[in-house]
Amino acid sequence: MCWHDIDDPHRGDHVSNSLIGTDLHAFLRDTHDDLAIMLDMLAGEGDRLADILEIYFSSLAIRTTDATKTLTLLGNPRSWARSPCRRW
Repeated sequence: MCWHDIDDPHRGDHVSNSLIGTDLHAFLRDTHDDLAIMLDMLAGEGDRLADILEIYFSSLAIRTTDATKTLTLLGNPRSWARSPCRRW
């Protein structure tokens, strides 16, 4: 549920005011609705960015794990004797 979906008891009310006429009230209402839509879109894009970052960090962790395995094999002389690539 979006923040603007909450029922506002004063949503349709218009208080007579010399500064805010009927036309301006309609304009402000439409502007409010447009901003609410944009905020929802922005929240959705934020969620997409979070998902993209999660995928990137997962791939980074996998590459780090592979590099650690390689370095462990190279640093352990006992693994050299069992290595199928041993040439001596």
